[in-house]
Amino acid sequence: MSDILLGKLKKYTADLFPGYFALTMATGIVSIACYLAGIPIVGEGLFYLNIIFYGILWVLLLCRLLFYFQNFRKDFSDHARGSGFLTVVAGTNVLGTQFVVIGHNYEIAVLLYYVGIVL
Repeated sequence: MSDILLGKLKKYTADLFPGYFALTMATGIVSIACYLAGIPIVGEGLFYLNIIFYGILWVLLLCRLLFYFQNFRKDFSDHARGSGFLTVVAGTNVLGTQFVVIGHNYEIAVLLYYVGIVL
């Protein structure tokens, strides 16, 4: 059973779509909107969920860079798929905004700001 799961994880990592960080963008936007609209329980729940999404996506992206670099390079140079990598930047900055608006944690927000600049 674990071999089957590992095989599927490898396949998904090898074929990871560059635009998956749009998940963190969308979740963050809805989270901030709910929080500011007076539904803080939903906003905070999505905030914590988004932290998990962001971490998982980074692990998958780094695994792809390490183990499937040819696939990464192919996507990065493809005009149709390459622009999806910009979602990493936007997702990072939206999560940073969540840390300011919902989490009131400016230290992590500043760290994410600099990560966004480097990206």
